[in-house]
Amino acid sequence: MVARSRSWLCLLLVTAPVACRNRSGSPDLAGSWVEAHRTVYGRIPARVKLWLPARRRGEAITTACWAELERLGTIFNAFDPTSEVGRLNAHSTTAPVTISGDLAAALRVARRVHAASGGAFDPTIWPLKRLWRRAVARRRLPTDDELGAALPRVGLDRVRVEGRPPRLTRAVAGIQLDLGGVAKGYAVDRLGRLLRARGVTAALVQLGGEVLAFGESDVGPWRIGVQHPTRRGRIYGVVEHRGMVRVSTSGNYKQPVRIGSRTYYHVFVPSTGQPAPTNVRGVTVASFDSGPDSATLDAAATAAVVVGAERATKLVRALGGEGLVIEGAPNALREVVTPGLAARWRREARARD
Repeated sequence: MVARSRSWLCLLLVTAPVACRNRSGSPDLAGSWVEAHRTVYGRIPARVKLWLPARRRGEAITTACWAELERLGTIFNAFDPTSEVGRLNAHSTTAPVTISGDLAAALRVARRVHAASGGAFDPTIWPLKRLWRRAVARRRLPTDDELGAALPRVGLDRVRVEGRPPRLTRAVAGIQLDLGGVAKGYAVDRLGRLLRARGVTAALVQLGGEVLAFGESDVGPWRIGVQHPTRRGRIYGVVEHRGMVRVSTSGNYKQPVRIGSRTYYHVFVPSTGQPAPTNVRGVTVASFDSGPDSATLDAAATAAVVVGAERATKLVRALGGEGLVIEGAPNALREVVTPGLAARWRREARARD
């Protein structure tokens, strides 16, 4: 998603400060919009924009948002050996381990999408991700033996979470977690609850490809620009809605895996250990007013890449959401859109050029 004008929500974020203005865009002592940006977890852009009544200061609220994101990073960041997931992965035995309520909640979402997608979404894919990261460093594809050694340690059906406090048990030693496909959406959900608890009635929360907006925008409907999957910096189309909207995106334009002269998807097929087919160029999953939370949409967008366009739209609808899948060759893109999103979706004219 890319910035186009003040009415667009964007995922390539501008860092210039935003003036406090009323809903019509002019200065107003009765209330104001406050906007803040930050990069979290090393490289992920985050944005919070909220409407505040007069005499209320936004710094305390945005500071609480950044603190919550940092707290969640200490749970889910698999690249951090001191995080909760990092510690679990370092000691991946079959003994039961007490885990946090946040990790248990994210795993419940993951299990629901895992079941609905026939295993296409799987948060135990960390051994495969590590294998392919090593392959990039060595500039050669993983061997069959290497894939064969990693695959037995992948499978959410071998992980059980039960009890209070929740305890995680792995049926096979060496199973490791990667909640990257659900954690950003879960964090957006948490920030949405935090803002509402502090009396915020209109806001936008964005973390990478996850967006949550609720209340009344300052420029009419919320308008979310979807990045063109093959043309960097260009908008492919717009999701437009008045009221609450949640959007999650996934695409091969995000962090592709490159080995030699070939480019591979950064999303992997859990059953084979291979990258997902690159003919799926981009996925946008959404819910409006009600429906799936952002954590579910986040996981669904990842699963949609694995299962392909036709199965993806059925999966998203089965989970209660709406979706757009863009597939095909760069000069012959086609889109598959569910009816509930089609009514709120507009293709950008320049995307046809």
